Amino acid sequence: MISPPKWLDFLLVLGASTSLRDAEITIESFKKQLTPDAGLRMGISVGVVDNVQAFAISVAENCTNIWIHPVAESLRTKALNDLVRASDASYVAVVDPGEVLAPGAVMHIYDALEKCNFSADVLYSDEDKQGQGDFNSHVYLKPEWSPELLQSFNYFGRLTVMRAHLVKEVGLFDES
Repeated sequence: MISPPKWLDFLLVLGASTSLRDAEITIESFKKQLTPDAGLRMGISVGVVDNVQAFAISVAENCTNIWIHPVAESLRTKALNDLVRASDASYVAVVDPGEVLAPGAVMHIYDALEKCNFSADVLYSDEDKQGQGDFNSHVYLKPEWSPELLQSFNYFGRLTVMRAHLVKEVGLFDES
């Protein structure tokens, strides 16, 4: 099975409270795994610290699959909506500064989508909080799909991959 031409964009908003360290560890963890058909779109919002902005711009200038999008809004959800609108990928996934993408995660996402012939609308993953440089310090194994359970709490949590056109069709992310 061949993937869509551009199958995934990760969306990252760098705001006024983003530290250089958080920006660096997140962007570097993505840079190691991105492919020509999976990229990172970074929204630079009003008030972002100069060294964070300079770092993000320098990375984007040297990577063909990382893009900078100035966003006028300081509200995170409005900035994310700008990034969704800018994306030309089949799927989008939101990440936050300070998050680290586990080694091999992009290929695991691709394999899971390929297994269902890219018919999934939502794909979610287990979570792991990194502590003292080690993965598996706080593992959260998520249940299989359950509409009933999802009505009681949002177990999607962190890395959730969503079909981009559906995010747009439902009116993007709630800005309220």
